Amino acid sequence: MAAYNYARTLNANGTAPDHGLRFIRSGAAALSHDDACKLRDFWGVPIIPTYSMSELMPIAQPRAGYRLQYPDSVGQPVCASLAVVDASLRPVPFETDGEVCISGPTVMGGYQEDPSANQKAFFYLGRQRFLRTGDVGRLNKEGYLSLTGRAKELIKRGGVQVGPAEVDAVLDQHPAVKKAVTFAVPSALWGEEVGAAVILWEGVPQGPELEVEMAKSIQEFARGCGLASYKVPAYVHFAALGSLPMTATKKYIRVGLHEHFGVEGAAIPGPSLPLSYSSCISGLRYVLSCAVMFNHIGSAKDISGLKGFGPLANMQSDFPVSVFFALGGFSLAASLPNKIKDKGDLFRSKVSALYPPYLLAMLMCTINLLVTCRPDTFDPAFSWRDKPAG
Repeated sequence: MAAYNYARTLNANGTAPDHGLRFIRSGAAALSHDDACKLRDFWGVPIIPTYSMSELMPIAQPRAGYRLQYPDSVGQPVCASLAVVDASLRPVPFETDGEVCISGPTVMGGYQEDPSANQKAFFYLGRQRFLRTGDVGRLNKEGYLSLTGRAKELIKRGGVQVGPAEVDAVLDQHPAVKKAVTFAVPSALWGEEVGAAVILWEGVPQGPELEVEMAKSIQEFARGCGLASYKVPAYVHFAALGSLPMTATKKYIRVGLHEHFGVEGAAIPGPSLPLSYSSCISGLRYVLSCAVMFNHIGSAKDISGLKGFGPLANMQSDFPVSVFFALGGFSLAASLPNKIKDKGDLFRSKVSALYPPYLLAMLMCTINLLVTCRPDTFDPAFSWRDKPAG
C-alpha cells in the first residue's frame, strides 16, 4: 500500500509524479475495488490483484488486459485446480461463498512431520487431493475468484455466517472512519455477535461522551448502505491508531480481538425458565389421543360379527398416520445415528428412524379403510347413533 499512500499525499498537493511503473501488483492483503480504481486512475497503469499463500504461489491472478471489471476479484486460478466447497466439503454453485481449496502437482505435498495438520488440511474429491486454504471466497461464472474472509474468522450469529471483510468494506466508507476491523463477540443469546474496532480520522471529535452517538451513526450508516440487520455491528469499540494487533505480514488479527479490547456480549435478560407446553397444546394432544382410541374402539354397525360400542359405533376416522405425526412422530427422526455422507444417507437415516411406527400407522390406516370404506358399508352422513337420522 506504499504506492497508494504516496499517491494520496501527492494528490493532496495537486502534483503528479514522474514514474517508470508498468503495472502495480497487489498481494498478501486484500485490495479493495475502490483503492484499486484510485491507484489505476492516479498512476495510469494496470492494477493486477493476486492471491497467494506459502503452500502455493500464485493461486490466482487476472488475465492480461484485466480492467477491474470484477470488483474485489483476485483473478482466475493459475498453476492449480481450484474448488469452492461447503462445510461438508462438497462444491458449491457459482456466486456462493465457501472455503477455497486447491489441488495439483504445484501444491505443497504436506506439512513436515505433522500428520495431524495434514489430516485436517487435505481431503479428496473423487481421486483428486485438495488442500483447504482456510480462506472463504466465491467464484463467478467467468471463473474469477473473490475472497470474503477467513473460515476461522467467520462470525456465526444464530446459525448465520457473517464475513468480516464484507462488514469492514461498508464501515470503511463512513466519512469519520479511517479503518474498521470486524470481529466476533461471544453472545449467550446468539452464540456470537458482530463487533467492530474502529479507528477514526484525525480531526474527528472524540471522547467518551461522543462515542455513543458516533456508534449509533456508524450503525445507521451501515443499515443505510444495505447491510443486513444481523451483520450490523452490535458492539462498536473505538481504538487508537496502532492498537490493533497485526501479524508479521501486517494483517489484522481478528480472532480473540474481543478479549484484547475487553468487549463482552450482553447476558440473556431475565431468569432461565424450564420449557413447558401451553394448555392449548396439551389439550390438542389429548383430543388427538382420544381420536386414536375412538378410531380403534368403534366399528361400523355390525361387520363380521364385530358390533360397535354404543355411541362410539360410528366414531371411525381415516387419519391414524396424521395423528401419529401430530402426536410427535417427527421427533423420532430428530437424531441422526448414522454418519451422513450425502443426501441419500440423510433420507435413509430419517426413514429408518420413522419406519417401525410409521409402518404400523399405515397398517392401521389400511385396516380402517378396508373395514369402513367398502361400498356396502360406506355412508357419507356422520352420526353419533347406530343409524343416521332421516
